[in-house]
Amino acid sequence: MTEIQQTHPFNCPTFHLIRQFFDPEVLKARTEYLGARDLTISRNQFDGESGVLVFSRDLPAPSDIPAALKRFQRPWNRVDYTETWKRDGDAHFRGEVQAQIHGVPVSVRTHFHLEALTEETCVNHIRVQFESGIPLLGKLLEKVASQDTDQQLQAEYRFFQALLSPETA
Repeated sequence: MTEIQQTHPFNCPTFHLIRQFFDPEVLKARTEYLGARDLTISRNQFDGESGVLVFSRDLPAPSDIPAALKRFQRPWNRVDYTETWKRDGDAHFRGEVQAQIHGVPVSVRTHFHLEALTEETCVNHIRVQFESGIPLLGKLLEKVASQDTDQQLQAEYRFFQALLSPETA
């Protein structure tokens, strides 16, 4: 198994940030920002205590894929996401995402811990695990998927920083 971790601090309350995660217009803009296409939202509900978001989108394939993995590469990868969030304490949320990349034998599971630092700031701790059961090539698949996801998470963080910036409000 391969794992990556990131920490994303934000200058907004946790409730404001998590509402952005569930806003369909924000999800559409985030998809476009990543260079993805064909967003389909099949379930989106958030009540302040918990939420479920199920969606699919096509993401561009990584351009620097090793030769041994070329047979798995397509220009676009359809990815199905099932994202669940639950309030955990006063101003904390825990989330999990299961992602299925069509045609790529790697399972991807993401864990989030969104915690308040102050009344006006929060931080999102992210841990993503990649696992492939394919002998020999599995570790290489995990590595490529983790590197691509690492870049996507950084891009999503830049997107949310710009979205929540006072200059854009």
